[in-house]
Amino acid sequence: MMTKKLLPFAFALTLGLAGCGGDESSGLAGMYMTTSQSENLAGCDGDGTPKTIDPAYFVVIDENLLNGLFVSAYPCTGPERSSCNTDSFSLFFLAERASGGEFITDQPSRDSVSGNECTIGWSGTRAKKTTGGIILRDEYRSGRVTGKVCTDQDWDWAAGRVLECKHVEIRVATKL
Repeated sequence: MMTKKLLPFAFALTLGLAGCGGDESSGLAGMYMTTSQSENLAGCDGDGTPKTIDPAYFVVIDENLLNGLFVSAYPCTGPERSSCNTDSFSLFFLAERASGGEFITDQPSRDSVSGNECTIGWSGTRAKKTTGGIILRDEYRSGRVTGKVCTDQDWDWAAGRVLECKHVEIRVATKL
């Protein structure tokens, strides 16, 4: 008898856990063809110098995880989804929603800590939807800072997003 009473509860719990990540959409998911790629080694202003497009195609995937919606992108050898290798090195991995419709990855570093002063570096990718496509900005930022970011074990990685930009690579792509 106890099994019959627990069955509806177990079923409801299973349904609830399956939906924990939600079915949110970034609006970025899909196949893309890179139309231009450039690099600026002197900062983040301007388009920089054109680069050879690599990869020509990539896929953006929505990943609804237990702690929210994340977005990742992987290279492809052609315009078909079957040509993509999601086991390979990603263009960006688990970018989280930020302000202004962007999804951002954070890879921070902290060096030269002296008291409450330190040097922090931040590299990351900003992915933003455009009319008919997407712009990916791979940025590297660094600077000398003071305060909690230098002394806290669990410092706010987003602090690096506003440092002086030292280098940017911009990929503009059209959604297929």
